Amino acid sequence: FWLCYGARTLHVHDSLYNTSIPSTRNSHWPQLEECRVERCPKLSFVFATPIKSEDGSNKSDTVGRFPQLTTFWASQLSMARYIWNWSTIQLSGEDSFQHLEFLHLDYCPRLIHVLPLSVHMTTLRHLATLEVVCCGDLMEIFPLDPTERQEKQTIINFPELKRIHLHDLPRLQHICGGKMFAPKLETIKTRGCWNLGRLPAVARSCPEV
Repeated sequence: FWLCYGARTLHVHDSLYNTSIPSTRNSHWPQLEECRVERCPKLSFVFATPIKSEDGSNKSDTVGRFPQLTTFWASQLSMARYIWNWSTIQLSGEDSFQHLEFLHLDYCPRLIHVLPLSVHMTTLRHLATLEVVCCGDLMEIFPLDPTERQEKQTIINFPELKRIHLHDLPRLQHICGGKMFAPKLETIKTRGCWNLGRLPAVARSCPEV
């Protein structure tokens, strides 16, 4: 209990047997600022959400998760399919990940996506650096949930995003499900991303969202 609610730094490494990071049923890690997960070959996902609300009903709840997290680093997770795997019962609330500045992933060959943006998360407003390397199955980094937002080509504004590094991601189709606007973008490095179809817009004429 204390780990989920009081920890400011979390470093999990060389764990040969855990399939996810242990946590309480409705933990949302309110104090966590830095998280690093490395060389955990059995992890199928790093953080999971419960599949039912506290009263056991099937109604949809929103929960603010990782509201203070600034840095996330994941490396060499050979079995991980997801980093954060939301359920349709508990969606991430508007305060989730709103201080995230630095996101790095490398050598997670089975990863499908990283962080779904729920209907309550309009953007990652403080994200400045995005680095993803050698994740062969990755198709999308920030998919939109529900998918209707993706079909409508919703424009997602990343107001502080400055650096993007994408390397050896042969199946990557989109960074974000909708169109991206990154007015402060300074550097984009891509290599081996043959299916990447869209990069963020930086033009001032892009409509605000």
